[in-house]
Amino acid sequence: RLSPQGTMTPTPRFARWWWIGFSEGLRALLCARNTAQARHALRLLLCPIDLWRYYEVAAVLGACESFPAALDIGSPKIVAHILRAKNHTKVFATDIAWDALERPSGGMAPLQCDALQLPFADCSLPFVYSVSALEHIAECGDTFAMREIARVLVPGGVAVITVPLVHEYYERWIETDPYGGQARDAAGRVFFSRYYDWLSLEKRLLTVPELRVIELYAWQEELGGWYDRYCNATARPLSARSVVTKIFDPVWSARRIVFLKDGPKRLARHGIAAIVLRKQGGAGA
Repeated sequence: RLSPQGTMTPTPRFARWWWIGFSEGLRALLCARNTAQARHALRLLLCPIDLWRYYEVAAVLGACESFPAALDIGSPKIVAHILRAKNHTKVFATDIAWDALERPSGGMAPLQCDALQLPFADCSLPFVYSVSALEHIAECGDTFAMREIARVLVPGGVAVITVPLVHEYYERWIETDPYGGQARDAAGRVFFSRYYDWLSLEKRLLTVPELRVIELYAWQEELGGWYDRYCNATARPLSARSVVTKIFDPVWSARRIVFLKDGPKRLARHGIAAIVLRKQGGAGA
């Protein structure tokens, strides 16, 4: 169901979450063992959380009912840190790319794996989330990943999926392979991401019979064209223009992104969707 006008919606805690992200960036810098790790840590210090992530994190935390364990599928690892700080949840943080994972720490269990073949038993996890990750799986991978999520969830368990949302579906193909083993087209370009419209989101992510949608949120840029200008300004991550722009991400997030009271079907500009699902069969399902 869509969240009706006037009901409680996920609300970001900008300062608190920025500080958690900044602290993790500082820790990563102190633990950096090579130039690449140091550069990544510096980027975290300059921009602890991307502007869309504040709302995606809010959706994850809003659905997490103090579960003792959670599975993170390919999300930015700041989400796991915030979840642990709030609920002391043990997080199995997975990613297909080893360099995206962090060293084990209290409450964090990093694991390299494919979202299409999760190394967990059937009906073994109470909470699964994936923040801006499924859109990067080529071909029908996003749909297959939803089936895997349904498989590992316990009956009554909850999943939160966030993906980019636009007015008209399109895919982005690039020259280099950032993850390894990605699909290529006839010209040799690598699949990077898909951007869902409502119809494709419904067709690709909401067709698993065991998973029932219990909430569906959407946010979009307040002014058309603003996010394109933002992307142009931040295209070179360590350029002065990008650094100055990204420093103000909490401000942009609070003032340039709006909640869609009527849900994703009304989206007209660049935005994101957060889907909260419950697996059929448990109490309250």
